[in-house]
Amino acid sequence: HGSLRVQFDTFSDIKLYGTYIIDNGFYLFTMQTIVRKSFKIDSGSTLSWTGDPFGAKVNIRAIYSPTASLSNILDADELSSSVKRTSMTVNCILKLTDDLMTPTIRFDIDLPTADESLKQKVRSVINTEEMMNRQIAYLLAFNSFYNPVQQTNANQGAFNSFVTSTISAHLN
Repeated sequence: HGSLRVQFDTFSDIKLYGTYIIDNGFYLFTMQTIVRKSFKIDSGSTLSWTGDPFGAKVNIRAIYSPTASLSNILDADELSSSVKRTSMTVNCILKLTDDLMTPTIRFDIDLPTADESLKQKVRSVINTEEMMNRQIAYLLAFNSFYNPVQQTNANQGAFNSFVTSTISAHLN
């Protein structure tokens, strides 16, 4: 919903003014043919115009919520026994800001059912934008956290490294 004003003249110049507020919807996030995930757009996300119909400013926040085990990124002693045995919901948060045609894309991770202590432990591991992008890429591709330390064997490790680097590079 929103109040938009369209202005045009005899020279076919069109101007658009106002803000469109998104109540609900989905954003299909695609990356090559590797990843296609539907993110649910948060209510209150906006598209705003100040003249140029192609110059909209976006402020969109959307969430994809897989379940994943934290055992890939945290040591056993950092996890309670209930977290080790079960997967938990992980909100992969997509933030689109700035220009509609060339948005700034940022990611974040939230653990909606975890306590603050556990959230802080995860934040201490995912502490750079590069690591955040790598974790998001892995969560989107495999519904699992990326563990740079644990490798099952050399070939699997090389494959995982290649896939993660490729996906991370596309996100960056």
